[in-house]
Amino acid sequence: MPALEKLVLSHSGNQGGEPTDILPFAPRLTTLCIHGIASISLREETELPSLTEFVWNSRYATLETAWTILRRAAATLTRVVLAPRSSTMATAATVATPILHLPRIRELTLASRFPDMTEALASFAFPGLTTLVLMRNVLAPNILSFLDSLCGTVTCIDLFLHLDANESAILSNLCNVTQVGFGCTPNNGVEYRVNDAFFSQLCECDALRDYSWPKLTSLVFDQCGEFDASDGGGEGLLRFIRSRTAPNLNDKSTPRRLQRVALGAKGVPTWLSAEVDRIMCTG
Repeated sequence: MPALEKLVLSHSGNQGGEPTDILPFAPRLTTLCIHGIASISLREETELPSLTEFVWNSRYATLETAWTILRRAAATLTRVVLAPRSSTMATAATVATPILHLPRIRELTLASRFPDMTEALASFAFPGLTTLVLMRNVLAPNILSFLDSLCGTVTCIDLFLHLDANESAILSNLCNVTQVGFGCTPNNGVEYRVNDAFFSQLCECDALRDYSWPKLTSLVFDQCGEFDASDGGGEGLLRFIRSRTAPNLNDKSTPRRLQRVALGAKGVPTWLSAEVDRIMCTG
């Protein structure tokens, strides 16, 4: 397949099969997407010298397979989606020595909270990662150490999660984040829901210790999800926005001053949208 540049594999069957060699030679392949396929394997001699995007959304392909693809394209990959659809994967110990460095990846999407997937994340290093997309309630408690390892480089997070007060502590340690989005990345129908209590808890954390997201300048809610005002009525979000638009804040202060707020989510109270617009316009 010397001229192949993009390959999308999909399988709707319910049973996995024996791995099949399908990529004997793919020097120009830039995009590889595996969606629900029973299995895939690469020959020992197969190299992926041009691969920049890898999407793993498989029900049956094993972690070893994903790790092999990541290893062979480690020098070129810039975007990776890890969204295994079952927990039938090997643990990190079977594939993870030594740690695999992926220096050019700028965007990483995670969409699984299976314990072995969380363990496997410790096998990878993403020294250049700037954008992190989290989907499908990936925030298991044991992901905290992995998120801590990304603090130095990640500046943008996009969340397709159901968030309440309990999740604020897990996400707030990403100290270099300047942009927080809810549902802003093309997502194939994945939605989000964020409770007002999430922002109330962020404010409480700010009062007790260092600021959550101290460099935050952009907060965007896309229309694909919902803001749940049932717990707090919207006062938590308003309090957070007011705390980040105070007159003494600027682009060098701690915390930074919010420059953009977009409330496109379903469920945002009309009065809250009007008040946020007023704050942002008069700031």
